[in-house]
Amino acid sequence: MKSRKRKNIPIVKAVSSYKPTIVDKSARAEPFRTRTIITEEEGKKVVYKCPASEMAKEFVKGIVAKEKANAAYLKGHFDVHCGTLEKDCIQYDYLPYPSLPDKMQSHMHDRDFQAADELFYQYIQRIEALETTYTLPKEFLTLVADKDDYASNVKCLSRGLFDLTPKNILLHGNRWILLDNEWSFNFPIPMIFVVFRGIWELVGTLQGEIRKITSEDIPALGIFASALHTYYVPLIWIKYIIATDTSLRRLIKWEAGFREYTFAARAYVGRIKRWPSLRRHFSARSIKSDNQVYIRMKKSIKSLPGVAKLEHILDE
Repeated sequence: MKSRKRKNIPIVKAVSSYKPTIVDKSARAEPFRTRTIITEEEGKKVVYKCPASEMAKEFVKGIVAKEKANAAYLKGHFDVHCGTLEKDCIQYDYLPYPSLPDKMQSHMHDRDFQAADELFYQYIQRIEALETTYTLPKEFLTLVADKDDYASNVKCLSRGLFDLTPKNILLHGNRWILLDNEWSFNFPIPMIFVVFRGIWELVGTLQGEIRKITSEDIPALGIFASALHTYYVPLIWIKYIIATDTSLRRLIKWEAGFREYTFAARAYVGRIKRWPSLRRHFSARSIKSDNQVYIRMKKSIKSLPGVAKLEHILDE
C-alpha cells in the first residue's frame, strides 16, 4: 500500500500533551494559502506559519523580508513581530498579549468609552505619524481596482501595509506590536484606505459594545450594512473616513477588489446605506436583534432555490 504524502506542517520538536491550534487559510487563491499552527515545544508556545499549497511556498518565504522592511518603516510607532524561516515555515515566539480590539472591548464593557476612544485615537495618530507621500497610487489601483478608478494624487503611506488594522496589533505596555505582515507591498497605498479598513474591522468586531454605549453623549451612525444587518459607527469616528475626497463607496469598492485579489473570486463586502440613521439609544433587545432576525430567516429558507445568492444581491 502506497504511503500518503504528508502535508506541509512543522516538525514538533518535543512531545507535548498540548493540542495544537490551527488557523487554516486554504480558502484563499492557491498562491496565498497558509496554515498557522500554535503548538507547544519544551513547555513554551510556538507559532508556525506554513504554506498550505505548493504554490504558496514563495509567498510564505517572502513574508520574512516584508517583516524586516516593515520594521524599518514603522520604527518609533509600531514594533513588528518578526519570525525566523525554518525550511518552508516561519517560526514565531508566541506573544500572550491582548489585541487592540480586546482592550477596547474591555473598556466598553465597563462603560468607559473615553478609554476605548483614546486607544482608537492613538491608533489613528500612529498611522498619521508614518512617512507619507502625495502620489497617484498606480500599483495599488492596478491591484484592487480599474486603472482609471482614481485620477488625482492622494496622501499615501509610503509602504503598502494593507493589514495595519487593529486585530493585528497587540498591546504590551507602551508597545504596539504588529503581527501578520503577509499583505505588505513595496508601493504606496492611500492612507484613508488603511484607516477605513481599521474602522470597518472595529465596527464589525465591537458592534454589540458600540450599541450598548450609544447615548445622547455618544451617538452612533448606521452607515454600513450587510444583507439585513446595519452596522453603527460612533459619530466621533466618522470624520476619519469622510473628511477626504475619497468616497465611502470607492473605499468599499477597493476593499472588494483586494478580497478578490486574495481569494481569486468575486467578493461581497457589504454596502453603504443610502440613508444612514443616527441613533442615541438601543433597547436591550435591539442590541443584536437585526442580526438575529437575519440568522433565523437564513436558517428557515436556506433550502429554497436561489437563497445562496440572496445576501450577495442585497449587498450589491
